[in-house]
Amino acid sequence: ATLQVRAEVLFDGYSKILSGGVHVGYIINRYEFDSNKKQFISTYFLKTNEAGGAITESLQAYATEDLKPISYQYTTLAGGQPKTIDAKFEKGKLLATVHDGAKIEKIAKDLPKGTFLSTFLAYVMLKSPQGIKPDSKYDYQAVAEEDATVVSGVAVVKNVEDIGGLKALKVLNDFKGQK
Repeated sequence: ATLQVRAEVLFDGYSKILSGGVHVGYIINRYEFDSNKKQFISTYFLKTNEAGGAITESLQAYATEDLKPISYQYTTLAGGQPKTIDAKFEKGKLLATVHDGAKIEKIAKDLPKGTFLSTFLAYVMLKSPQGIKPDSKYDYQAVAEEDATVVSGVAVVKNVEDIGGLKALKVLNDFKGQK
C-alpha cells in the first residue's frame, strides 16, 4: 500500500480582474499548509486579455509555519517577453536567479528581520498578536516576488461591510506605491 500525503487546502479561489468595469482577466489562488513539512504553500495563476495588457503570471511560494520565506518560483510573460525568478532564502539572505529574456542576473540581498513573502500577507496578519480587526494598521516589509526586492508596505483594516449577505472586513493595502 502506498501512503499519499497532501497539504491541507486553506483557501482556494477564483477572482475576476476588472478594468473600468470590464472583465479583462482572472486570478486563481490556492493557499495550503503541509503539516508534515510544516510549510505554507501559495500558488497563483493570473491571465489577462489584450485589454488587460496580455499578461500571464504564475507563482509558487513556500514559507515556514511561522511564515519565514523558504523559496519561490515566479514566471511571467508580458509583451511577449518571458521572465522567471528562482529564489531561495538562506542565513538571512535572499538568493535569486532572474532570467529576463536573454539576460541572466544573480541577486544576493540581506533580508531585514521580519520580512516575509508578500503573497502571505493575509496569513501574517492573521498570525500577528492583534489578528485582523477593524481599525487596525499593519506596517510591514515583504519581498515583491515579481522583482526579488524588499519593499515596505502598510495594510489598513477598515470596518465590517456587508458583501452579498456576508460580513467582510475591507483591507486597504499600499505596497510598491499601488493601492
